[in-house]
Amino acid sequence: MTATEMSKNEPDNSVSYFAERVKTLSKGDLTALRRAFSGTLTEASGAALAAFYKICPKDVKKEETAYLAACAIAYILHYGNGKKSFANCLKQAEVSESRVKALLSNKSIDRDGFFHTKYSRLVRYTVSKGYLPDINEIYPALSDWWKYRLGLTKEFFHENNK
Repeated sequence: MTATEMSKNEPDNSVSYFAERVKTLSKGDLTALRRAFSGTLTEASGAALAAFYKICPKDVKKEETAYLAACAIAYILHYGNGKKSFANCLKQAEVSESRVKALLSNKSIDRDGFFHTKYSRLVRYTVSKGYLPDINEIYPALSDWWKYRLGLTKEFFHENNK
């Protein structure tokens, strides 16, 4: 089933289908998104834009967030299909607390790319260490970053989780 066919069969605002939509893209589209990971929507190549708008829900309110999520999912899919929480990946990859705190200091996903850079570096690092975040968690987490960052903080910094 293609991304277009999937979008006809599901609610446009559904975050639960977002990773599935990304998976339906061609290898070339996934490569374009993977290469664009860390950049903003305004900096995207034509290929990355085309790939993104094939799977972007029609009424998405936060295009920048959806774009970052699509790029992150494409990046992770290149290496496999992760099933661990992002906080767990950060811990297992032994990411420094200061790098995690720097990401958590961002209360929203900005259009200038500052958040994109921090987020993509941490995802790339965890993946390079063999810890792949759950792709189904990415879009919902980034869509509601304000709320998600609290859970990430608790999971990463809680002493019993070490």
